[in-house]
Amino acid sequence: MPALNGHWRDDGFVPGAEVNPGIAVSLRQGGLLAPVIHHADTLSPQDLMARLKDLVQRARRGRLRGSETSGATLTVTSLGEHGVEAVFGVIHPPQVALVGFGAVVERLTVRGGRGAGAGPLSVRCVSLSVMELTQTAVDELLARIGPYGGHMYLPGDLDVHELTDLLGSRYGAPRTLVLDGFTDPTVDESRGADLLVPFLDRAVTIRAWAYADQWIATGTARDAEGAERPVLAVAHREVPRPLAVFPGEDDEDVDWLERLKGITGWTRSDQRPDVDWAALESRLGTALPADYRRMVETFGVGAFDGYLDLNQEPWTELREDGLLIWAGTEAEDVYCWRTDGDDPGRWPVVVRSFDNTRDLAFGPGTARFVCHALVDPLHPYSLARYFDTHWFMTYGVS
Repeated sequence: MPALNGHWRDDGFVPGAEVNPGIAVSLRQGGLLAPVIHHADTLSPQDLMARLKDLVQRARRGRLRGSETSGATLTVTSLGEHGVEAVFGVIHPPQVALVGFGAVVERLTVRGGRGAGAGPLSVRCVSLSVMELTQTAVDELLARIGPYGGHMYLPGDLDVHELTDLLGSRYGAPRTLVLDGFTDPTVDESRGADLLVPFLDRAVTIRAWAYADQWIATGTARDAEGAERPVLAVAHREVPRPLAVFPGEDDEDVDWLERLKGITGWTRSDQRPDVDWAALESRLGTALPADYRRMVETFGVGAFDGYLDLNQEPWTELREDGLLIWAGTEAEDVYCWRTDGDDPGRWPVVVRSFDNTRDLAFGPGTARFVCHALVDPLHPYSLARYFDTHWFMTYGVS
C-alpha cells in the first residue's frame, strides 16, 4: 500500500522510495525488536522468507548489524501463533502504519450467495497514525482488501463519518444494514448480507453501497477484544442476469422500464414518487414522455453505470433547435428528444455530440434507448463495451 509505506514529516506524508518492512520479533530475554528487510519489493517469495528467517534468528541471538534495525517504512507483526485473532500495535514514528496479522480461525463464510460453510479466516488489522483521509487513501485501502471480498479493522481514531462521506461522494447514498447493533430484517443476499458475515453479531453500524459486481461497506464493529472500531468491507455482489432486450421489442405492450430495472438489478423502492409533473410540464409548456417520468420517479438522482446522468427535469439550452435534454455524460454528449408533434411518446431520441457537430437520431422511447445502450455492444453509444454488468449509481438520498 503506497499510502502507508513511508514517513510522516513536518510538511506531511512522504512516500517511501523503497519498501522496507520492519518485522516485530519477540526476544527470549524479553522485549521486542524490529529488524528491517530492505528492498523487500525486489525479493522473490523464497528469498523474502530466507531473509526473514535469518533476521529473526540473528535478532534473538543479538547479532544484528545497526543498518538492519533502521530505515523501516512500516512495521509488520503477528500474534496468530498465540491465538490472538486481532492485533493492534503501536506505530513507530516517523512511520505511519503497523500491519498486524491474527490467528487463522474457522468462520462461517458466504461466497457470492452460493451457500455457506466453515472456512479459514485470518484478520488483518491496520493501525494508522493521524494522516489525511483522501480518496487516494480510500483507494489504497480498498485495493488492500481486494476485489473479491474481505474486511479490515481501521484505527479507532479514524473519523468513520468522513470515510462514509468520501465513499458516498463516489457511490451515492448508502443503504443502512445495521444501526446501533440491530440488523435491518429485510437484508438478504440481494441487499448486501455477505458484508455482515465476517462480523457475526459484532456489527454496530454498517452502511453499504452496491457498485457493479461489488458490495462496499463501512461503519463500526467490535473487534475480538470488544472494542468498537471503524471497519471497511467488500463482498461479491450477484447482479441479476439482464433481461433480454431484443425479443418482442416491436410489441407495443413491452414495458421497457421493467426491462431497465432488470438489466440494472434495481430492487429499491421508487426514489422520487412525488414529483409534481403537472407543474413542471406547465412551466415547460409541453407534456413529457411517460417512460421518462417513470424513470425519474423510479431511479431518482444518479447515473446508469455511473456514466449516463439522468436529468431530473429536461434542460432547455437547445430549445431553439427543437431539442429537450434528458441526460448527459462526462464526455459532454447530450441526450435529447426532438420535440416533433404533440405526442411525447413518439418523440425520437437524439444524441448531440460534445462539439455540436453531429446529431444522431434514434427511434422513440427513452427507457428503450437506455436498455439498448446498456446491453447492445453494437449500439453507437454502447456501455456494454466497458461493463459486463450494469447498475444505477444513486447520487441522491433515498
